[in-house]
Amino acid sequence: MTSKHKLIREYLKKAQKNCPRKLRKHLDNGLKYSLSEFCDSQGDVTMEEIEEKFGKPEQYAAEYLSLCDTEVITKRLFNSKRTKLTVLLVVIVFFIATAGTMVYIIKWNENSHLTYIYDMMGEVYHEKND
Repeated sequence: MTSKHKLIREYLKKAQKNCPRKLRKHLDNGLKYSLSEFCDSQGDVTMEEIEEKFGKPEQYAAEYLSLCDTEVITKRLFNSKRTKLTVLLVVIVFFIATAGTMVYIIKWNENSHLTYIYDMMGEVYHEKND
């Protein structure tokens, strides 16, 4: 891997740290293309030259977020919360169903199996009366 690709990955990684997880792919698409074009147009490029052209990665991420439509940001973040909530509810329902099944099986086993009760006092009592 060439040093250009390493610089691009490093810059992207730093920019991603300051961007919400659900918006990182969106940020990557545009920035990766721009960085590749800039690096290809230059001979040997350094991180300082990239930061001079695009700004610090933290600043780039902040500007990107400020330019994004608030409706898009809200929708993506809300979908993330909804997905987490759905997974949590499915897990809770699974555990409740498992516990209910276990209780049902235990009760069914108690009711369906024969139990033997030996009444020793009754047998002794019957023997004395004969």
